[in-house]
Amino acid sequence: MIVRIRWSTPKRSTVLKYQIALAVGSLLAPLALGAFTVSFWGFAAEFGWANGFFVTAGVFSHWQVWLALAGMCLLLARLLSGYGSNEETTVR
Repeated sequence: MIVRIRWSTPKRSTVLKYQIALAVGSLLAPLALGAFTVSFWGFAAEFGWANGFFVTAGVFSHWQVWLALAGMCLLLARLLSGYGSNEETTVR
Protein backbone atom coordinates (compact mmCIF):
# COMPACT_ATOMS: atom_id res chain seq x y z
CA MET A 1 0.00 0.00 0.00
CA ILE A 2 1.35 3.39 -1.01
CA VAL A 3 0.23 6.48 0.83
CA ARG A 4 0.69 9.76 -0.99
CA ILE A 5 0.64 13.00 0.91
CA ARG A 6 -0.03 16.20 -0.96
CA TRP A 7 1.06 19.46 0.56
CA SER A 8 -1.09 22.21 -0.76
CA THR A 9 -0.07 25.82 -0.40
CA PRO A 10 -2.73 28.45 -0.05
CA LYS A 11 -3.12 30.67 -3.09
CA ARG A 12 -2.67 33.80 -0.97
CA SER A 13 0.92 32.93 0.00
CA THR A 14 1.74 32.00 -3.59
CA VAL A 15 0.44 35.32 -4.91
CA LEU A 16 2.29 37.15 -2.12
CA LYS A 17 5.52 35.47 -3.19
CA TYR A 18 5.10 36.79 -6.75
CA GLN A 19 4.22 40.27 -5.49
CA ILE A 20 7.36 40.34 -3.35
CA ALA A 21 9.43 39.29 -6.36
CA LEU A 22 7.93 42.16 -8.36
CA ALA A 23 8.60 44.65 -5.56
CA VAL A 24 12.22 43.61 -5.10
CA GLY A 25 12.75 43.60 -8.86
CA SER A 26 11.41 47.12 -9.15
CA LEU A 27 13.67 48.32 -6.33
CA LEU A 28 16.78 46.83 -7.92
CA ALA A 29 16.49 48.89 -11.12
CA PRO A 30 17.17 52.27 -9.41
CA LEU A 31 19.93 50.62 -7.40
CA ALA A 32 21.55 49.53 -10.67
CA LEU A 33 21.27 53.07 -12.00
CA GLY A 34 23.11 54.35 -8.94
CA ALA A 35 25.83 51.72 -9.37
CA PHE A 36 26.20 52.69 -13.05
CA THR A 37 26.54 56.33 -12.03
CA VAL A 38 29.22 55.54 -9.46
CA SER A 39 30.99 53.37 -12.03
CA PHE A 40 31.10 56.17 -14.59
CA TRP A 41 32.25 58.60 -11.88
CA GLY A 42 35.13 56.26 -10.98
CA PHE A 43 35.99 55.89 -14.67
CA ALA A 44 36.04 59.66 -15.15
CA ALA A 45 38.10 60.17 -12.00
CA GLU A 46 40.65 57.64 -13.23
CA PHE A 47 41.17 59.59 -16.45
CA GLY A 48 41.17 62.97 -14.70
CA TRP A 49 37.84 64.14 -16.14
CA ALA A 50 36.29 64.47 -12.68
CA ASN A 51 37.47 65.34 -9.20
CA GLY A 52 38.45 62.58 -6.80
CA PHE A 53 36.44 59.40 -6.33
CA PHE A 54 34.73 59.03 -2.95
CA VAL A 55 36.26 55.58 -2.25
CA THR A 56 40.05 55.77 -2.21
CA ALA A 57 41.06 52.27 -1.07
CA GLY A 58 39.69 48.76 -1.08
CA VAL A 59 37.69 46.68 -3.49
CA PHE A 60 35.03 49.32 -4.12
CA SER A 61 37.61 51.90 -5.22
CA HIS A 62 37.66 50.34 -8.72
CA TRP A 63 35.03 51.34 -11.28
CA GLN A 64 34.97 47.81 -12.73
CA VAL A 65 33.52 46.45 -9.49
CA TRP A 66 30.72 49.03 -9.58
CA LEU A 67 30.01 48.18 -13.22
CA ALA A 68 29.79 44.47 -12.39
CA LEU A 69 27.46 45.21 -9.46
CA ALA A 70 25.23 47.31 -11.70
CA GLY A 71 25.07 44.52 -14.28
CA MET A 72 24.18 41.95 -11.65
CA CYS A 73 21.47 44.20 -10.22
CA LEU A 74 19.95 44.69 -13.66
CA LEU A 75 20.04 40.96 -14.39
CA LEU A 76 18.45 40.11 -11.05
CA ALA A 77 15.81 42.82 -11.49
CA ARG A 78 14.90 41.44 -14.91
CA LEU A 79 14.70 37.88 -13.62
CA LEU A 80 12.58 38.80 -10.61
CA SER A 81 10.18 41.00 -12.54
CA GLY A 82 9.77 38.31 -15.19
CA TYR A 83 9.15 35.69 -12.52
CA GLY A 84 6.62 37.85 -10.72
CA SER A 85 4.69 39.00 -13.75
CA ASN A 86 4.49 35.65 -15.54
CA GLU A 87 3.47 33.56 -12.58
CA GLU A 88 1.03 36.02 -11.05
CA THR A 89 -1.39 35.64 -13.97
CA THR A 90 -1.32 31.82 -13.97
CA VAL A 91 -1.95 31.30 -10.23
CA ARG A 92 -5.37 32.86 -10.11
